[in-house]
Amino acid sequence: MNTFWFRYRLFVLLAFVPLYAMAEPPFGGTAFVDPNIVVATDPSVFGQVIGKGQGMRTVFDRRTNAFGAINAYLFEATGSDGSLIEAQINPEFGSVDAARVEAQRYTRLIGQMPWASRRNVRTFAVHQGDQDFGGNRNGSLLIHAGRTATYVDFGALEEILIHEAGHASLDERHENAPAWLAAQAADGEFISTYARDNPTREDVAESYLMYLAVRDTSGRVSESLKTQVLSVIPHRIAYFDVERVLDWAERTYPQIFGPAGQSTLSLTGYRYRSYANGHFMAIQEASPARLLYLGPLSNNTALDLGLLSNWVAKAAP
Repeated sequence: MNTFWFRYRLFVLLAFVPLYAMAEPPFGGTAFVDPNIVVATDPSVFGQVIGKGQGMRTVFDRRTNAFGAINAYLFEATGSDGSLIEAQINPEFGSVDAARVEAQRYTRLIGQMPWASRRNVRTFAVHQGDQDFGGNRNGSLLIHAGRTATYVDFGALEEILIHEAGHASLDERHENAPAWLAAQAADGEFISTYARDNPTREDVAESYLMYLAVRDTSGRVSESLKTQVLSVIPHRIAYFDVERVLDWAERTYPQIFGPAGQSTLSLTGYRYRSYANGHFMAIQEASPARLLYLGPLSNNTALDLGLLSNWVAKAAP
């Protein structure tokens, strides 16, 4: 092939290649990035579990990769925030006392999670066996006690549980939300290879753990890590800022911003939620982002409530 035609074909090929290539994600999986996102001394909303006898429950078990019925030891705990959780402990642990140890351990760990992670977590099952943990959008978590020591050795037990709880509490609400998809596209990169290789199934959970590292660690993780996260997924972080503040408003002022759990809608330059009796909360996204209220309390005119960043700090769990 002569030099002219080689150069011509190379030019045509490059004309259809993006001007940049997606960078290699900085992490393999975010649960193992830093052991200090949540630590053992962090408070838990759950106290002592209460035994409820035994009862039949249908739970998933990775040792068989199937759902099955077990006559589980049952325990319940009520959180200081009113949340309720049921522990379902496989009878293979042999006694109610042994089961109580398992129930108490993981109930406390779940209670350390931020509210957004555990908002839909209603139950968790504990089996023996050295298998991966799991989270299901039906509101259940799966724990294999034989794997716990490995996660503890990595300093990642709390972070693994938050990741799995993300599947129960965050995926369905966010993974196909237009604003989330827009944030993915705007970032153009992924925080981990696990997220990149599973962009629908894992990106929310992987990114949310890094959101906590950036926003809630009170100096426990390095500034270099925070800088790295903000450089790779800034639009996803901004997405979670909006969700945090709007969720906080619903929990704090339910008589105004109710019923809770409204979807966040988008209008050019704004994200907002609408409520009964004409109340609206909105974020003006132009930098610096600001929180707005519109409704009866402001005579139906837009009321500027200040910088979103100030409200993010106030809404921190």
